[in-house]
Amino acid sequence: MSDKNKIESLKGEIERLKHQLLEAENSKLELTKRIFHQKTLYDISKEICELKDTDEIMKNFLMMIMGTFGILQGFILMGNRETKKCERFVHRGLEGDLLTSLEKEGDLGALFKDVSTVELFDLKSAQAQKKGLACDSLIDRGVSNVIYFPVDNKYFGLLGMGNKILGGDYHRDEKELLTTLTNNLLIFVRNANSFEIIKKLNEHLREKNMELENTLKQLQATLRKVEILENAKFHLSKFVPYSVRKIIEESPEFPQLGKTRQDVSVLFLDIAGYTKMTEALREEQINYIVEKYFSRFIDDIHQNQGDINETAGDGLMVIFPEEDRIKNAVQAVRTAISIRDKTKSINHELEGRFQPLVINMGINSGEALLGAVKYESYVGARWTYTARGMTTNVAARIGGCAKNGSILLSKATTERIGDQFKTQCIGAKRLKNVKKPVEIFEIKE
Repeated sequence: MSDKNKIESLKGEIERLKHQLLEAENSKLELTKRIFHQKTLYDISKEICELKDTDEIMKNFLMMIMGTFGILQGFILMGNRETKKCERFVHRGLEGDLLTSLEKEGDLGALFKDVSTVELFDLKSAQAQKKGLACDSLIDRGVSNVIYFPVDNKYFGLLGMGNKILGGDYHRDEKELLTTLTNNLLIFVRNANSFEIIKKLNEHLREKNMELENTLKQLQATLRKVEILENAKFHLSKFVPYSVRKIIEESPEFPQLGKTRQDVSVLFLDIAGYTKMTEALREEQINYIVEKYFSRFIDDIHQNQGDINETAGDGLMVIFPEEDRIKNAVQAVRTAISIRDKTKSINHELEGRFQPLVINMGINSGEALLGAVKYESYVGARWTYTARGMTTNVAARIGGCAKNGSILLSKATTERIGDQFKTQCIGAKRLKNVKKPVEIFEIKE
């Protein structure tokens, strides 16, 4: 090979090496840029990813963007598309109140655009003019570029940036990096919004739980009061006549307890030989016997809607206030017969321990003055609910005529019950404080 050919060959090799060196330099620059982008993305993500407050995320992101790209002016706002209002706003290096100026000069509305992807605009470009984004308020304050990003269907974000300190436009790689970083900001903001929603829901749930706890406490207190009242009602029911309880339950605020004329049947019950029995037995024994018999009698009285009005050591006065005149008489007689049968049964149970009791009863039916009666004294007042009048007086006198466990009825009661029970006339008798003789009938067994 000639010297000339060798020289030409060497020149070609040098050119090839220069070309390879240039490609290597370009690759190095591209790699350096990628490393810088990755490091910037990593640093910003690391700094912001743990933040849960949207305002804090916006502030930190803006500071890191300004530091990374060497700019002195910048802002981020969050706008509501529905209300056309800015709801969040952070800025650095901008003179005066930018937000107020934008609102005053009417430029704020121009910034509310429907965006579906992250978009970057140079405010002085033809593209910005076409989009209606040529905002003098921003340009006058040194803002040269804005990036739109959608948050959700309701909110959008706007990142505004001033010129770089070193001058020059944002080249393609920087715009690419800004778009990538803004996409990350979008993710952080959405996460923060979700966190805030969850936080508000938790607070709302906590408030509702507290309300529920308070309601449960109130309910428990109310149930306790109801329990106490029911317990009191149960114990009072042993002393308060059935008709009085019924009146109060129907109208607890204004019970009609006044005296009214009403048809009733009245039964008087008496233990024969009670005085002699008290002389022969101890008080405990007397109390046991009376409670034993009377406790059984009460069931029959209540089953027939009777009211125990007065009690004495040896007797009971029972009113049957059913408005149906036939029904109250039948109830009174049915109760008397049940008491007679119960007396025989208990006498058999206590045979050999105590002498058998003899229970005498008298019943009369008719109109009486039924209602509350007040007894005044120096120590206070006592109320009772009773039936007064001749119907009651005659029933008591008829009961006094009963002997050997008999059940005696007035003619009025006998006529009402008809042939539902077997009766026998025992003649007319003169009763104390009753002018005319009273015809009396006996219930046959």
